[in-house]
Amino acid sequence: LPHPEDVYGLASSAYEKDGDEKSMDLEPAVMLGIWPGLAAEVHAHFAKANGDSSFQYEAIAPALRLQLTELDSALPVDAGLSVEYEIGAEDAPDAIEGRVIFEKRVDRVKVSVNGIARRIRSIETEFGYAVGARFEVNEALGVGAEAQGSFESGFDEGLIGLFLRPTERFSVMCGAGTGPGGDNLAVRFGAVYRY
Repeated sequence: LPHPEDVYGLASSAYEKDGDEKSMDLEPAVMLGIWPGLAAEVHAHFAKANGDSSFQYEAIAPALRLQLTELDSALPVDAGLSVEYEIGAEDAPDAIEGRVIFEKRVDRVKVSVNGIARRIRSIETEFGYAVGARFEVNEALGVGAEAQGSFESGFDEGLIGLFLRPTERFSVMCGAGTGPGGDNLAVRFGAVYRY
């Protein structure tokens, strides 16, 4: 999380192909450190599906991120919370999502486990997970893997990726993967700039 009054510019994008269906997503964001261990974020969702000539605005989502433990504390794991409220565009329903995040770093390996609850207005709450591991080859390069899914429907997606940090202020993440059956493709990209 950013320190108080520090600002991060973030962006993520995704390309997904499932049979003949293709889609792309963009999520620009800004995160501001408020107090030690607390940050506020706002990000927007834009999507482009088959046949769309341009990206369509879908939602804006303010969020709070809270670090519950000191990084690398004597506790067995580091813990955090995240909550966001997604305000849907036009007729799109609003949604709320909460995450409980557990991380542990041992030498150059970091493992994280997220428990996720997401509720779209007037629809049942869905519970899911994201589990990932990253190995830092050096200060500028890491490799990792992630799996995510729903407790109701099971495994959704697995990714392998690279984490690049060419400067102290700028980080880039890119990964590719597939879902159950291996007949779909997901490519994800993210960037963080620390002002």
